[in-house]
Parts: sequence; C-alpha cells; structure tokens
Amino acid sequence: MGRSRIRLLAAVVAGIVVLVAVATHFLLPPYLEGRVEDRLEAHGGNADVELSAVPAIRLLAGHGDRLEIAGSGLEVDFDDPDEDAFDRLNKFDEVDIDLADVEADPFQVDTFRLEGLGDNHYRIETDASATLQDLGRIAGERFGPLGGLIGSIVGGSAPFSAAPVPIELDGELVAEDGDVEMVSGDARVAKIPAGPLARLVTNAILSDL
Repeated sequence: MGRSRIRLLAAVVAGIVVLVAVATHFLLPPYLEGRVEDRLEAHGGNADVELSAVPAIRLLAGHGDRLEIAGSGLEVDFDDPDEDAFDRLNKFDEVDIDLADVEADPFQVDTFRLEGLGDNHYRIETDASATLQDLGRIAGERFGPLGGLIGSIVGGSAPFSAAPVPIELDGELVAEDGDVEMVSGDARVAKIPAGPLARLVTNAILSDL
C-alpha cells in the first residue's frame, strides 16, 4: 500500500472518529434525558431532565458535568432500599433537582429541592409527611439494630401512629459511602436523625433516576 493511500485511510478514519464524537456529543444527552424522563413519569406526572458532560460518552458510565431535574405530580415506586441515589448524584459536578407534589411511598412530598454544592455536599429543602407507623417500619427495615429500636418506639407505642406527621428538612448535608449527615440545619423527626431521614426521602423520590 502506497504512502498516499495510507494517508488517505488515516484521514478517513480520523474523519469518522470526529463524526462519531460530534454525533455522540449532540445526540447522546437527549437520548439519555428521554430515558430518565420515561422512568420518572412511568406512574404519572411530568419531568424535565437535562444532562451534560464533556465528552458526552461519560454519561454512559453515569458521570457528567450537570444533572438538572424539574417535575411535578410524580408517583415513584420505591422498590429497592439498598439503592443509594447519592451514589449516582455524587458522580455529577453540578446537581439541581426541583420537584413538587410527589408520591413516593411512604412519603407524600409537597416540595423537594436538592442542590449540589460540590465535594459530595448538598443543600436540601423538603416539605413532606409520612405516618408514624411507616416511619417506624422503614426505620426498622433499613437502620439495622438501632432502627429496630427506633421502629418499636415510633411505630408501636406512639399514639395516633396512623396519623401523618410533617417532615421538614432545611439545611446542608454531606453524602459519602452510603452515609448521609446533616452538617447544618439539623432536625429530628419522630426520633429519627435528620441525616438518615434525608437519605430515605431522597432515595424514595429518586429511586427511578
């Protein structure tokens, strides 16, 4: 093969690589955005998702520069308590989530706002509710032996345990290695620390992410 043909072949290959890279950059984010929106809207409601990454191929591995979600009226099926939404959110440099009127059993969520601050830190604002029975149940299921004690206190002995109680979280948290800790604006709801409660609420809402 002559040198001219080799140079031509190299130029063609380089052109194909550039074309694929350009096509990926423009076509992959909208495709993945649509898939996430479909999952979020599977049981009702509306969601608008924006993803960005350079190069865009990083999105296939769950990494990116920015994740933005806005929506309302979503009904989320929270199946797997072992899934951790923060593990996925931590892979994005910027996170901005703003949702309203979300049903994420056992939580009824009026508003949910989560903003990434960098280094696995987030600002959370949540106005939700759940019954004491359900709070006790999920504490017992997901907090280990300590959760069992909390669950028995909250779910078994509390009067009016079937009545909803307000859950209001407003502060800064850090999420690392499956643990969530409120570092400012700490609050406790029905004897459950705010950090684990914030993790539960976030996982329930974003389990279809």
